[in-house]
Parts: sequence; C-alpha cells; structure tokens
Amino acid sequence: MNAGNKGRWSALVGLCLAAGLVWLAFADLSVALPTISTERSIDLTDLQWSNNAFSLTCGALVLAAGRFGDQYGRRRMLLVAPPAPPPPAPPAHDR
Repeated sequence: MNAGNKGRWSALVGLCLAAGLVWLAFADLSVALPTISTERSIDLTDLQWSNNAFSLTCGALVLAAGRFGDQYGRRRMLLVAPPAPPPPAPPAHDR
C-alpha cells in the first residue's frame, strides 16, 4: 500500500465511522421509544411525530454541516465542530 492509497483508506474509515454514528443516533431513539411510551402514556401518533421531528432535524443539521464544510473547508469544520456543546434539552413535563 503506497502513501496515496493509505490516505484513501483513512478517508474511507472516517466516512464509515461518521455514517455509523448517524445510524446510532437514530437507533437510540428507536430503542428508547417503548420506554417513553410506557412511562409517559404517549400514543403511537405522538411517538411517530417525535421520531419524524428528530429525523428531519438531524437531516437538516447534516445538510447544513455539509454546506458549511463546502464553504469554509471540511478540515476547518471538523476541527471546529467537536468542541461545540450540544443545545440544552427542554424540561420534561408530566401529563
């Protein structure tokens, strides 16, 4: 394996890890939905809305990150993005 191929393999591994993390984000919500339904007495329609809202929000953020990566450079975005803290979660309300 020469130096050019090594860089390509590193990029492929990085892309696969990133795709795996996105998949895990969606899998976590799917695993948590039955518990949320039981503890909060929420029906299937509300759970579908929350799942769709999460998917659309995540997709919009991925598209925005890709646009910023194209505009400012992928390397710069990868160096800036990890230290950014996640937004705070809204408080949970009991029904």
